[in-house]
Amino acid sequence: MGTHTVNSESVPRLKERLVGGGFGVYDLDGSTIHDTSSFFEAVVRDLPMGDACLDPAPDADWRFPDNWSAFIDFLWQGLASAEHRRVAILWMDAGHLRKCNPGLYHDALECLATVARDVRVPTDLKNGTSVVLHLFLVNGYSRD
Repeated sequence: MGTHTVNSESVPRLKERLVGGGFGVYDLDGSTIHDTSSFFEAVVRDLPMGDACLDPAPDADWRFPDNWSAFIDFLWQGLASAEHRRVAILWMDAGHLRKCNPGLYHDALECLATVARDVRVPTDLKNGTSVVLHLFLVNGYSRD
């Protein structure tokens, strides 16, 4: 996964270039993310998640407690099913989570890296093609 750090002023031009280059572009609103629950709520709201995550069994909410494995599976399914083979996630205000919950920030980046690695592998779900995922941390910080 390409991970890039950008400032908010560059976002309009960046989006224009990405869309012009054939990318599917998704904004992840990080301004309200402070714990695992709010992270999962934001990704379900803002990113292409697999259909099963939207209608779980009544007694099995995949988001609690900290079900990172299900998150990875559902995001992989959503990206694999999306129309674009190149995808950019712009994590707006990514630095907010790093400041208030650095452990969760690290976990989220690791899971996104896992999804990026996994969607690069061609499968039948993707008609034998792969997906390239780029993550842009807007007003955020890199992994280090």
